[in-house]
Amino acid sequence: IDISWLRKIYIIATINLLLWLLTSFAGSFFVDCLYYIISVFLWHRVYVHCRHLKQVTAEEAEACNEIIEREYAFAGILEKVIEQEKLYLNPTLALDDLAKRLKTNRTYLSTYFSTVIGKSFYDYINEMRIYKESIPLMDTHPEYTLEYIAQQSGYNSISTFRRAFQKHKNMSPSE
Repeated sequence: IDISWLRKIYIIATINLLLWLLTSFAGSFFVDCLYYIISVFLWHRVYVHCRHLKQVTAEEAEACNEIIEREYAFAGILEKVIEQEKLYLNPTLALDDLAKRLKTNRTYLSTYFSTVIGKSFYDYINEMRIYKESIPLMDTHPEYTLEYIAQQSGYNSISTFRRAFQKHKNMSPSE
């Protein structure tokens, strides 16, 4: 959806607010009228633009994602490699390492994560660590300490593990 028109609305709204500030000090009938006219014009423009927006169906969104994925030679392969080889358990895994493994560059891979997957590389890896390793370990072995679970899940420190767990599960690991 093209929302470039919002920049114009933003500029008009800023001018309108400055005009409102001026009316607060001046109290002139002419300035008050100008303020109300600009306000009505501004909201009319927002209404007109919003009325012409087209709702995207699920099929159109999926087709768009397929087009984006075709732009990346490693699309689909990346996720399989990370999951099958459990690369997420490597505490030193970095975007550069993965880029070398897939014979691509770091920027291209980072763009893939943000546009196609919709997450940063580290958010994706941490999510895999939490859901694929930490939670199953907690469920099957409640006697394990959090430090041990963090280490087995690919985290270098318990504090990083706690932050990631809180972010993805909205609760602390001990909860």
